[in-house]
Amino acid sequence: MKEYLIRVFHVQNFCTWIYAVFFITIITACNKDKNIVKTFPIEKELYGEHVNILDSVNKPFAVYWNAGNLFLSTKGKNHLVIYNEKGNKISYALRKGHGHDEWIAPMITTQQINVNNHNQTFVLERANSKLYVVNFEDSILSRYCIQDFRKVKIPGIRSVFLLSDNSYWGVKDDATCDMFNYNAKSKELIEEKIGIDHSLFSPNSSSLSQNMATYSPSKKKIAIAYYTFPLLFIKEEKNYSAQIQIQIGESFPLYNTDNSINPHFYILDMCSSDKYIYVLYDDPSIENKTAILVFDWNGKPIARYQTNRMTAFTVDEKNSRFIALNEDDTEGVCYIYRF
Repeated sequence: MKEYLIRVFHVQNFCTWIYAVFFITIITACNKDKNIVKTFPIEKELYGEHVNILDSVNKPFAVYWNAGNLFLSTKGKNHLVIYNEKGNKISYALRKGHGHDEWIAPMITTQQINVNNHNQTFVLERANSKLYVVNFEDSILSRYCIQDFRKVKIPGIRSVFLLSDNSYWGVKDDATCDMFNYNAKSKELIEEKIGIDHSLFSPNSSSLSQNMATYSPSKKKIAIAYYTFPLLFIKEEKNYSAQIQIQIGESFPLYNTDNSINPHFYILDMCSSDKYIYVLYDDPSIENKTAILVFDWNGKPIARYQTNRMTAFTVDEKNSRFIALNEDDTEGVCYIYRF
């Protein structure tokens, strides 16, 4: 009996040792080649100004600043309500439905092209993986499809951008949400891993792998952030091995089958300009606040602006302001934070 207990004791200790080694290996792998950012040169709390005129918008859930106009995604009859710089309503756009000139699940990429002195905006119809160019300046709201990705066997897309060589760079909407590059001229499709360890998704891949992306045509770089991990990746166009990986804060989540059912969303939204990447960050250690983190396109931390809790935001750099949707819309739908 004594020898049996000794053997059991050794087995239990061996299992404990194996688990410890596995845990340390995961932690080491998660932190390899990462820039861990804990502080920012500018730390400032911002106080919002309520935009009363936008309280009538029907349950907005996303906001974009595009060519001097404010676009709000809503749950009304139209996907978009457009306002000018002064907050005056210009029009409704992208009528909901399955018929002609109607939209099911459009996403404004914020990328633009100038055609005959008119700014035209790229809109991804996620329901059928088609990328359109839409002229929001035209009262008729003309649109044309520039790429149907179903024809190249990319059935689902989270985000996509047109590159300088007229190829497309984007993120697939599948179990791993990795990247792709498609050259429409040569018909060449290249799949590319972002750089995150896919084993981190294993407890609940449909939720943990979800990400968002933003692109700078002038820098020729794309930034990718994960909702449920405090991670930001910056990749160079046409140089897929070049990558900057940023971890926000020292702590890093390890998910299992239990806590992955309702994971914490660290990064809620993201946008960018030619100079900076802006990330809406929810620090789980700070209650009743969110923060807008600013990085340059080389991954250098610039500023952390603490705000009231918001669900989505955009930046108007010309007027040095963030335009945000408040989490508690009983206190007002939209706020402006000047920085």
